[in-house]
Amino acid sequence: MRIQLIFDRFLNTAQRFGLTVSLEKTEALHQSYPPSKSASALVTAGSNQLSSVDKFCYLGSFLSNMVAVDDDITSRLTKAGSAFGKLQDRLWRVHGISLSTKIAVYCAVVLTSLLYGSETWTLSAPDTET
Repeated sequence: MRIQLIFDRFLNTAQRFGLTVSLEKTEALHQSYPPSKSASALVTAGSNQLSSVDKFCYLGSFLSNMVAVDDDITSRLTKAGSAFGKLQDRLWRVHGISLSTKIAVYCAVVLTSLLYGSETWTLSAPDTET
């Protein structure tokens, strides 16, 4: 299996440089094409088998075995909504703050929360329908 070969090379290279891979924290995710809910990865490190997962969060973005961005988009919408809501009493409802300042904060906080990682999304026709 190709994923096993790639992981073995990664593990050996890490060991050559004196690094260790935390096998308790390491998970395997298999993305097949066409996408399949039954896709799983069987990856071992010596006698330890890595846990196989359907999706996980990495650096704030969600990856899934279905090669879909639905979870990531939902997460980004939630985070942007939360950021917007937390600014209600401190910014949006304060009449002494200028509109240009409010727009600058919106762009810096809310839009960046919403769009973080979006440049890596590969959208299909169903993802773009409203």
